[in-house]
Amino acid sequence: MKFIYQQIFYLPLYNLLAFLAEMVPTHNLGLAIIILTLLVKLVLFPFYHKTRKIQLKIKAIEPELKKIKQENAGNKQAEALKTMALYREHGISPLSGFGIMLIQLPILFALYGVFRESLAFDPNLLYSFVSAPETVNHVLFFIDLTKASYILAILAGITQFVQVKLALPGTPPADRNGDGKTTFSEDLARSMNVQAKYFLPVMITLFSLGLPGAISLYWVVGNLFMIAHELLVKHRAKVAFTAPNLSSTV
Repeated sequence: MKFIYQQIFYLPLYNLLAFLAEMVPTHNLGLAIIILTLLVKLVLFPFYHKTRKIQLKIKAIEPELKKIKQENAGNKQAEALKTMALYREHGISPLSGFGIMLIQLPILFALYGVFRESLAFDPNLLYSFVSAPETVNHVLFFIDLTKASYILAILAGITQFVQVKLALPGTPPADRNGDGKTTFSEDLARSMNVQAKYFLPVMITLFSLGLPGAISLYWVVGNLFMIAHELLVKHRAKVAFTAPNLSSTV
C-alpha cells in the first residue's frame, strides 16, 4: 500500500514541485508551492464543485424534507423511501459526496509530505527527466519558508475561518421553535458548526506554528482558492435555485 501511495501520489507531486522550482524565477520555492497548490486545486475542482452542488441542493429542499418527516412520523421506512424519491427527483446522490472526499484524501496527505520534505530536494526521488535546482530560494516576501512563520500561520487560520463560514450554513438559534426545546440533531448541528468555524481555524493556526512556513503557505493559497470557489458557487446558486428544476447546473 505504501509503495502504491508513493508511486501514484507522492513521487509525481514531489517531482512536479522540483520541476516548478527549477522553472520559476530565482528558483523560489514559495512561487513553486503557490503554482503547485493552484494546479492541484484546479485538478480537484470538479470534485469540490460537485460536492458543493449536492450540499446546496439538499439545503434548498430542506422544507420538503421537513414536511416528509412530519407526515411520516413514526414510519421510518416510508420516510426513507420518500426522501430518496425526492433526492432522485432533484438529481441528488447523497453518497457521492463521501466518495469525493475519499478521492481527495491521498492527494492531501501526499501534498503534506511533499511540502514537509521539499526544503531540500533529494536526487534519489527525482525522475530521470526532472532536474531540481542546485540551490533553492526559500524566502518569499521576506518570509523564510524553512522556519515556522507567525504571519503565515495566522493567515492560514483567518482564511480557513472565512472559507468555512462561506461553506457552512448559518448557526440556527437554540430555540427556533419558541417552545424551549431543541432536538438532538439541532444541538449536534450547532455544535459541529461552532467547531468548524472557530475550533478548526484555531487548531490550524497552532498546528502551523510548529511547521515550516512552506506548509502554512500551502494552506493559505488553498484556502484562498476555495474562498473564490465558494463565492462563485453562491453567486450562481442564486440564479440556478430559483428555477423549478433544482438539478440545474450551479
